[in-house]
Amino acid sequence: MKLLAHTPLSVAVVAGRTAWQSFHKGGNYKSPTDNITEEDYNFLNRLFNKYKHLSVAEHLKYTFFMTKEEYDEIEVLDDGYLRKGFRLVADGIIVDKEYYVTVDMRWMLEHKEDSDIIKKMIHQAPINHFNLFCGKIYANVMELDYEPLVKFSDENVDFLYMHYNPRVPYKDLNIWEHLVYVTLRFKNISRAMLQELVRHDDYLAATIKSTRYTLKELKNEREFIWTKPIDHGRVTYHYDFERAKKYVKLTGDDLVDKVIVTELEDLRKLILSGKSNDVAKFALPEAYLTEGILTIPIRNLKNMIALRDSRDALWEFQDVAKQLRKMYEELKSVALQNITL
Repeated sequence: MKLLAHTPLSVAVVAGRTAWQSFHKGGNYKSPTDNITEEDYNFLNRLFNKYKHLSVAEHLKYTFFMTKEEYDEIEVLDDGYLRKGFRLVADGIIVDKEYYVTVDMRWMLEHKEDSDIIKKMIHQAPINHFNLFCGKIYANVMELDYEPLVKFSDENVDFLYMHYNPRVPYKDLNIWEHLVYVTLRFKNISRAMLQELVRHDDYLAATIKSTRYTLKELKNEREFIWTKPIDHGRVTYHYDFERAKKYVKLTGDDLVDKVIVTELEDLRKLILSGKSNDVAKFALPEAYLTEGILTIPIRNLKNMIALRDSRDALWEFQDVAKQLRKMYEELKSVALQNITL
């Protein structure tokens, strides 16, 4: 068995910091890296080993090359989370197989006591990955930094990382599907779009901004709607659409947007009244803005683009799909230059 590729730890840090909006404490990395700070390491260690928030661990992928016997042993443990595949290798008239498995840290954490094969996989992980698996303290060592394949950032999408092994032929689509994942940050999207986004849930890892911890952002806001007297005791209502855009996605339809801002103002009042976030969030408008980190297989991403870059899709998702298409084409171009053919 041999570890061919792994996702750097900073990807999981960014995902976790996004959920709790705690970037003031860490997670600010210019490029993907295993050389995270001790504070960020301890943050992940608490998430995984103390609080068992293992959804964040799904963003960390590990690709292994293994023997047929090891592959068969993994088959027995498969509960739907594994990405397995093999490719035929021709040498003269002899045709053989090479076996590959891609797993995430969550699966390995949950099964680490189930089989010696998983313990063998964990022992191949870089030092601070290994320490997280074992709940050990931070190792003060310099590990590998990664140059991002593309520097893509658009209005609603940031490219964070592509997990792949450059020694596997790009044209071998079976292996490409199993080994290649893309991690993206979706920002300034409505909760309505979030519902549609996570429907593409086949092998999708998602970490979303937590409303339980972040609705306090409304506490210091002044009114979004106010009244002004006019003649004969009548009043007129004024809506602060511009300031509301910080929190909600507006549609351009005046009547709909007034309803959205009214819902936002009602939510603000609930928060100020002392209602807990867990109760108040039931009054969240569908237009409320959120963000999230998604790790998705490259083939699923391609399918998402095809379905959502269409006049039949939600107009907000159409805009994001066009951004994703531009990123996907750039990624494919760079991958073709770097992956051995």
